[in-house]
Amino acid sequence: MNYLQINGGKKLSGSVKISGAKNAALPLIALCILSKNEVVIKNLPAVSDIKTLIELLKILGAKCEFLDPNTAKIDPRSVNSTKAVYDIVRKMRASILVLGPLLARFR
Repeated sequence: MNYLQINGGKKLSGSVKISGAKNAALPLIALCILSKNEVVIKNLPAVSDIKTLIELLKILGAKCEFLDPNTAKIDPRSVNSTKAVYDIVRKMRASILVLGPLLARFR
């Protein structure tokens, strides 16, 4: 959808910023494990699952930081572990998304 049409008696104008979708962002963050370079992902939603997955990548060895509340920089070149802390992975179902990239990286 490129636009939203509103019919009514008064003219409206302005803009609305659309935030990123959590269910699209989580797989993208997990896929960073396969990159051989630093990755910057913009327009991330500021939700706890995003922060938890970033924390999981840090535990696995990636260097991660938020450049602003909706932009993350992930450097996966130092990922050296396949073991995740239970207290982190139990917080979200999406933690399973890192399994495929980890298997591919360490096969």
